Parts: sequence; C-alpha cells; structure tokens
Amino acid sequence: MMIVKKWGLGLLLLLSLILINCKKKTSKAVDEPTPPAVKTYLPADTENRTTINVTFVNRVVADFLLMAGQLGEDSPNPFFSEVPGTTTSSSGTVTTIRDNISKLLSVSFNQTKCMDGLYRNGTVAFNYSADPSAYPNAAQGANFFREFGFACKITLAEYRVGDYLVTIADASKPPILYNTLQTSQYNPETTKLSWILKGKFIFTHLTDPSKNMTWDGELTNTLDNTNDPGVFITDKNNTINWPKTKLSYKGSASGKASASDSYTFTIDATHPLKRDFVCSLPIIYPLAQTVKSEFHPMLDGLVFINVSGSTKLRNVFYSNVDFSLAACNSSGLISIDGLIFPIDFR
Repeated sequence: MMIVKKWGLGLLLLLSLILINCKKKTSKAVDEPTPPAVKTYLPADTENRTTINVTFVNRVVADFLLMAGQLGEDSPNPFFSEVPGTTTSSSGTVTTIRDNISKLLSVSFNQTKCMDGLYRNGTVAFNYSADPSAYPNAAQGANFFREFGFACKITLAEYRVGDYLVTIADASKPPILYNTLQTSQYNPETTKLSWILKGKFIFTHLTDPSKNMTWDGELTNTLDNTNDPGVFITDKNNTINWPKTKLSYKGSASGKASASDSYTFTIDATHPLKRDFVCSLPIIYPLAQTVKSEFHPMLDGLVFINVSGSTKLRNVFYSNVDFSLAACNSSGLISIDGLIFPIDFR
C-alpha cells in the first residue's frame, strides 16, 4: 500500500509539470492569427438553410438555359435524360419535341428520375417564333441555339423539380431567353457565344407554404471555350458539342427566400460561376459503371446573398475562399458574419 501511495504522489508531480508546460505554450500562441471558425451544417440552422434554398432556385433557373441549349442543338443524351432502368409503362419517361414549323422546343417529364440527380414532372417549352417586341434581334430564320437571332419565350405546365412546383409569375410576361450575338458575321475564335435569360419564376413548395420562394432576375450564360474546335466548329454550321463545354454564369436576382424573408442574389463579376462538363459526379440514383451521370456542378465562383431582416452578408464560395479550383466536386463554403460553413450544392 505504501508503494502505491508513493507512486500516486509521483504521478501528481508529473501531471503538475505537464500542466505548467501546457500553460506556457498557450501563452506563447496568444499572438498567432486565429483561423476562421468552421461550423458543421445542422438542419435547424436557418441562416445556412436560407442560403442553400436560394442557391437551389438559381440552379433550377440556370437549368432552363441548358435545356434550351441542348434541345436547341439536338444534343444527344441531354442532362435531363431519364436514368436507365427507372422507366415503367406509366412513369419515368422524358419526351422531347422539336417543331421547326411551329418554332417550338419542349421537354415533358412523367415522374422522372433524371441523369443530373433531380426528380422532374411536367413540361418546359421554348417558343422561338421571332418576336421583335421581346428581343429586337430575334430572327425568324434562327432555328438553332447557336445562331444569331435565336430568341424564345419560356412556358411551363405543371413543372415540378424535387419538392417544388415551378410556375411563371405573369403569363402575359413570360421569361425570355436569347442569343447575344449582334451579327451573323462573327469569328468563333475571338467571339464567345453567350445567352441571356430574363424573367420571374414562382417556386411553390408542395407540402410547406412557409418554404415558398420566387426568383426574379437575369442570368448570362457564356460558352467559355467557343474557340475550341472540339466544342464548336469555326464554320458555325455544326452543333455545339455539349459534353466538352465549359460554361460561366453572371447576373443577379431577387425574390422571396421563404414566406417571410426576401433576398438578393448577385454573382461577383470578377468571379463568375463556372461549370465544366468534363466534371461529372455520382447521383443519388444507381447507375451502371458504363453510364456517366449528367450532374455537372458549379466548380468556381462567388455569390453575394442578402436576406431581409438580417444584417449578415452571405458570401457563397463555389470552390475555396482563395478561388483556387478544387478537384471535381460539389462542395463549397458559406461565409456568414465571419463564420465559415461547409456546403454541398448537390
């Protein structure tokens, strides 16, 4: 027993020395810079959830540009294709129409699990009949997304994405989408193709009215590698090779982030959102090893989000805070009031 007591006293002395040394090390580190706090996302974190909701509606709107592009170029295997093996005799299908006489492009979903990982239902249509009142450069002879004068109006019929029904705010003022070329005489080696979408959409949650949102704004989508012969042939007569495209997005929007909060969404002009179609990530639906998913996340860019009732500016980084391009992934960071939150844009 005496040995045990002596050994216990020795341990106490040793622990005291360790604690003293630890305090000394801590005092020396006081002047070192403190890294930003990183907070893990929690479902109850409303500051973070609002930001995620706003980035989601922007993704849905950006998809209209991509739908029009792939439909308007007769692209095979578009991103909204159905997942192989998920169709039945009554659901899971995707039906596309290209009518050069009526000047109509459309895609209809029937409770469809799509190759980008989203669930869709209903119809999206693009009417590209020339309408100078909507866009002065609209040309009746423009049949393809890549052509000077291509312009269209967007209509939706019972269109659902995930838990939201998406509708046009004012049927008499449908959103418009158009090619920005000012002339058909241009050089693809020096002029990048780009398109603009303007409009207002309403996102109605199917089960919870407090989650209803709106998007009212303008997005510019640019084909950054227009000059790549593997993407767009310089004679301008071949379709855009979408699987090799690199896109960027600029613009801003405002609307309702929930039933009670309004927001503004602005893409930093010097750090636009970027998407590389070579980057393809797994989706929630199982795919055969030989099948490539069509989920192509934003890989870079900075967005500023303001929400009413809050003085906290949200900076959303689609890569790293130093804008170094990360590997192909869907992760990013949200900076809110000095705190850094990890986010997955999937």
